[in-house]
Amino acid sequence: GKKSAASSPNTLLMADLGLESIDLINLFVEIERNLNSPLDLIEVMRNRGAESFNRDLRVSDLSDFIASHHSQK
Repeated sequence: GKKSAASSPNTLLMADLGLESIDLINLFVEIERNLNSPLDLIEVMRNRGAESFNRDLRVSDLSDFIASHHSQK
């Protein structure tokens, strides 16, 4: 289940916020809708150095990726 927690740049999406893999996919879909631009989950994971989905993402991993890739458009 999902946990209620304040987030910071170091907050882990899965471990701290209780997101599951389907929640990450839904989060990415919502971000894509808001940005009106595709967001590649695999690329975000690679950018973080995660070779599989077993490694968690920090809020800052996601926000840094969005900022660097969205500003290029």
